[in-house]
Amino acid sequence: MEINKLIKERTREVEKEISQMDQTQAMTSVFKEDSKILVEILKENPTVIQVAGNIGLGKTTNARIIGTFGKIEEVLEDDKNPLLEWYYEDMSGYGEILQVDLIYQRFSQMILNKQQYPNQSLIFDRTPYEDPLIFSKALMELDLMTKKSYNFCKDYFNMRKERLETIHRKILGSKGLDPDLIILLNSSEEKGWEQVLKRGRAIENLEDAEKGVGLTPEFYHALHCEYENFAETLKEYYTGPIVPLAQDSIEVSDLSNTKGMLCAVRSVKEALKIIYD
Repeated sequence: MEINKLIKERTREVEKEISQMDQTQAMTSVFKEDSKILVEILKENPTVIQVAGNIGLGKTTNARIIGTFGKIEEVLEDDKNPLLEWYYEDMSGYGEILQVDLIYQRFSQMILNKQQYPNQSLIFDRTPYEDPLIFSKALMELDLMTKKSYNFCKDYFNMRKERLETIHRKILGSKGLDPDLIILLNSSEEKGWEQVLKRGRAIENLEDAEKGVGLTPEFYHALHCEYENFAETLKEYYTGPIVPLAQDSIEVSDLSNTKGMLCAVRSVKEALKIIYD
């Protein structure tokens, strides 16, 4: 059976197992059992993990959960990028510039951390694939980016990736800039949007018409539609293992929810066992 089908089936089994536990049982499992095995696997098998998912689904929190319980380095996105503020004030004007900048940053971040932590497991709270395949596409669908700009973002991604893999072959190894595992967070559109409003980031929730409209429900809907097909779209660029984590059944990215932490840790642990056994 294809590896991603095995991982998907095992992840569903994990969700069922944990849904029947109380918080005390989950706490015992995550702190004493699953995390210990996860640490051993990640130590014996240097693994690059990246987290994907729509805005507001908890990618950074999820990366911190796996980083903490797996005892590996967490590599987080720079949320102080001034381009983000300009982008949310004028998405059509800065859409292409931001996507290209993010692609460059993500690849550079991966190379720098593989240099700094050679032969060690790492977890990143973003993937580079989402910028050209999800965000650029959504911008084009809403006429906030031209088709020419959209195609340029994809071409730039391919060109930049190929060039960096050639230059840094010794550092990156045979995998190049592709991760060993992607964690794909998903939820209903309603729950995702609720989380965006709940966290209340100023640049996403603009109210001054002169400064733009920020992250709109229409744009979030366009992103959600693209993420619904992301695993399939991704196959052209990445054919490795994916762990799908559903937000609607168990809060897999809620640090205050022990069952959610266990679901994330155990699902990743079981996926790695399938990959490396």
